[in-house]
Amino acid sequence: MIDLTKGIRLSSAQVEETVASVTPVFISEIDSKVEFATRFPNMMVTLWSLIVLIQKYPSQNQFLDYYLEVHKDEIRNFSPNAVRARVLRTYPSITREVHFYSLVNESGLFNQVDYSIHDDVTQGIDLKVYLGGKCYNVSCFVLTKRSLHFRETKKNTRHIDISNSIELPIDLSSGKHNNGWVFFDIYHVNQLFGEVLDLAWLKYNQHPLDLIC
Repeated sequence: MIDLTKGIRLSSAQVEETVASVTPVFISEIDSKVEFATRFPNMMVTLWSLIVLIQKYPSQNQFLDYYLEVHKDEIRNFSPNAVRARVLRTYPSITREVHFYSLVNESGLFNQVDYSIHDDVTQGIDLKVYLGGKCYNVSCFVLTKRSLHFRETKKNTRHIDISNSIELPIDLSSGKHNNGWVFFDIYHVNQLFGEVLDLAWLKYNQHPLDLIC
């Protein structure tokens, strides 16, 4: 298990400050060859490699430039503008995931919070939370047509039975808005906490009051 907070000072406030200092930039172009490429270089892995490299959260432009450089050989046969468009569109969603991980970790509601790039990429687990001696695998996703489409595609290709799985669908209208960006808020952390308490009670007969105290 990789704890990405070790050696890197990365708080939810710092992520917000970096990102929201400039309004998001998008390109309207969409190319189906780019959008549905099966071997398109993974953006979350690339994002974390950049975070480790610069020891802080990168801006949208920093991430775009880095992605295009490190993956130039893999993406050379795709439309450059369409690649830029996909990277720029994806950045807000992976930023929300990193921000939410930090937010959950900072809440103090759980005994431990972990993130693994391997589990994220291969199993779609956005984070692991521990409470009452049990581990819960969390997958959070936004309720948009695009998000639900790609989520269903990934589920059909993984075929992995995940124990203590919690799916957390989130409506972006309930998120925190800042200069054109949308982040998950403490409301969503409490929503996750409630889901964990419910599963602990139903599956392990652990009373919520015992877990909260």
